[in-house]
Amino acid sequence: MRKIEKAESRITIAVVAIAVIILAVAMIYLVSYQRALPVSPQTSTPTPTKAPITGKRLPHDDSNKTVYVTLVTHHESEIKQEGGEKCEGIHIMFDGGKEGHYNFNGSSNGKLVIYIPAEWSLVVKYINEDDLPHSVGIIANNTPTPRSADPTKDGKLIAWAPDGKLGISGYKEGIGQGETTVMIATSIPKGVYWIACGVPGHAMSGQWIALVSSDTVTEPYYITA
Repeated sequence: MRKIEKAESRITIAVVAIAVIILAVAMIYLVSYQRALPVSPQTSTPTPTKAPITGKRLPHDDSNKTVYVTLVTHHESEIKQEGGEKCEGIHIMFDGGKEGHYNFNGSSNGKLVIYIPAEWSLVVKYINEDDLPHSVGIIANNTPTPRSADPTKDGKLIAWAPDGKLGISGYKEGIGQGETTVMIATSIPKGVYWIACGVPGHAMSGQWIALVSSDTVTEPYYITA
């Protein structure tokens, strides 16, 4: 009887030992398997950075998303002088008088380019120092350069000055020498535009600069060719 009990005890011990060994092997396998699994890389939200400014900054107000610019049409004799002057953020670049009367801040034919963030507003104070009448307007152009005496036929006029009681006729008639007007364009959609004189023949003669409204621009600036 004692021999049977001893045999059963040995069998029980052996079974327990085998179970422990199996459990240990299973644990080792599980740990090894988990270590072999690929680890997912940690992800993080990149910190947004401002696009580099490649030109000269323009006065603006971030709180109301508005850019402020002064444009001046100079008399031909003034453009022929050398040098330049500061005018509401834009340094006037004289070009030797090649463009004569048809200029904004001494620049013509799209050589001056203003960049603003998309959906921002633009306030332009316009001064005419030339002896010809001139005006200022923003056109969503559908031709590379003005081809018509009336620039509104080359695109859609979205803002202009002088305005007031004259309506669009004020854009075509312009203001006289020594006069000043203000153009306000609100929430300008993303796109490329002209800022052009509306007096017949002037834009086609070179009196236009470029305006770029872009969602990649974070701070208003301008460049000159």
